[in-house]
Amino acid sequence: MNKLKTITVGQLRRELAVFSDDAPLFFGSGDLTFLRTKNRGGESELVQIEFGELYEVTHDPSVQT
Repeated sequence: MNKLKTITVGQLRRELAVFSDDAPLFFGSGDLTFLRTKNRGGESELVQIEFGELYEVTHDPSVQT
């Protein structure tokens, strides 16, 4: 299993501290929408941020044409 790519909530807060509460955020290349946060805790806290896609994948690069 691949190691999860993570950042702590504290690191994210420090990164965003220079911005006002009204500063807009965009995700990816601006083509993802924020969906929700979810606690995936278990024995330790683990926060998952979920995104909704605004596009459909129309090409699978692993399929030879």
